[in-house]
Amino acid sequence: MSAYNTVIFDLDGTIIDSFPGIQHSFEVAYEKALSKPCSIDIKSLIGPPIGDIFKKVTQIEDAVMVNAFVQEFQMQYDTEGYKHSVIYEGYDEVFRYLMDMGMDLYIATYKRDLPTRLILAEKDMEKYFQGVYTVDMHGERFPNKSAMVEELLLKNGLNPDNCLFIGDTLHDCIASKENNIKFAFASFGYGSMEDAEIVLKKPLDLLKFI
Repeated sequence: MSAYNTVIFDLDGTIIDSFPGIQHSFEVAYEKALSKPCSIDIKSLIGPPIGDIFKKVTQIEDAVMVNAFVQEFQMQYDTEGYKHSVIYEGYDEVFRYLMDMGMDLYIATYKRDLPTRLILAEKDMEKYFQGVYTVDMHGERFPNKSAMVEELLLKNGLNPDNCLFIGDTLHDCIASKENNIKFAFASFGYGSMEDAEIVLKKPLDLLKFI
């Protein structure tokens, strides 16, 4: 019998490869903001809010310019970029297996609510999840992912001891640890981690640890 009855998933880099759409939207917004082409590959930076990524690669702190970039990026991504997301191979089998075991599945993503819902609808994934938590689901942003996961646990009456969190970045690991949840690192995603206790090289590896 599994030690877990609940599995919480990050989205970008964990369930889906959204990089092609994010990179395209970033390049369009970057060129409009700075009037020059973008040649920066942001794959290794994905995780934090897109405005923070823009500031990191440009060293620009001007709030007006950063906000203009973010608005342009969001418009591009919400109309076209999200469509380029690809589900990592094996997840349909993983989700069906976990549901057959009677587990509850959740998403906790620092992605905005609108593109998250668009992607889940387009990929027909809504049916798998008891709840979807996004960075701006209440209008205002969660201050960090730890706070989001804390609310997910409280609102659904979940015992952290019975939960497993799957993510691909240090932010996911921190959110897990600060909420006393076991963490599994999706090494096929965007981040890197040297000391993860559970490492998944592909989605189907998750079934070995359930």
